[in-house]
Amino acid sequence: MKLGLDRVTLETVELTGDGSSAQEVGTYDFRGDKGALADRGKYIVLWKREGDQWKIHRAIWTSNDLP
Repeated sequence: MKLGLDRVTLETVELTGDGSSAQEVGTYDFRGDKGALADRGKYIVLWKREGDQWKIHRAIWTSNDLP
């Protein structure tokens, strides 16, 4: 929110895994001042299970390059 964003929306499109790791594919939408679209794109997160917790192992975010 320090970037001036008022709302961040994440939508998981696909989630697969085997109990010790998981792969999440999704889209994001960042909104700024008065709901103006700041950025939109997609992401992939690789999760690893450590004990009883899921932790991010790798993540990549790609903008759709709005003007």
